[in-house]
Amino acid sequence: RTDTHVDALLIPAIFALALFPMTRSVAARKYIPAWSFPMFAAMELFLLNTNVPCFFTLQAMVLPLLILSTALHPNTVQGRILETKPLRWIGWISYSLYLWQQLFFGVNFAGSPPGLALLRKPPINLLALLLCAAFSYYVVEKPFIRLGHKLASTSFSRHRARKHAHTSPISVNRPVPQ
Repeated sequence: RTDTHVDALLIPAIFALALFPMTRSVAARKYIPAWSFPMFAAMELFLLNTNVPCFFTLQAMVLPLLILSTALHPNTVQGRILETKPLRWIGWISYSLYLWQQLFFGVNFAGSPPGLALLRKPPINLLALLLCAAFSYYVVEKPFIRLGHKLASTSFSRHRARKHAHTSPISVNRPVPQ
């Protein structure tokens, strides 16, 4: 529920807005050095394994820093691991994973038929999620993304053509030289 977890949405957004101008600069690398990844990873593991008050708020602060520590230093070990083909593929289908994960991992999925009980047991649930997300990505997402690009480019072309058709080298309001 957004009303109970708005901090988990806003804090990373604030980090993104505050650090966006710096993400390609030396200053960002200075404030979030490569060696900070193990520290942020340890903090996240600590949060996950303890019952800390304000868990979601603290996690909303640590996770963006953990991500930034790899994004700002892609040549580190953790950066190279995240750039491997399997993890990049997970990144590509991540929206589909997000859409379907509740069906296979949700505790109380409303209206879940009893026949899906087998698909909700580990490790079958992970495989089912990956298959469903991959199908969704390649059959729905990618074709619609291509369609969107095609529509956007034709719309842009029409807009440019209209703009050039309305401009002429001689303006009506331009005074004629005497």
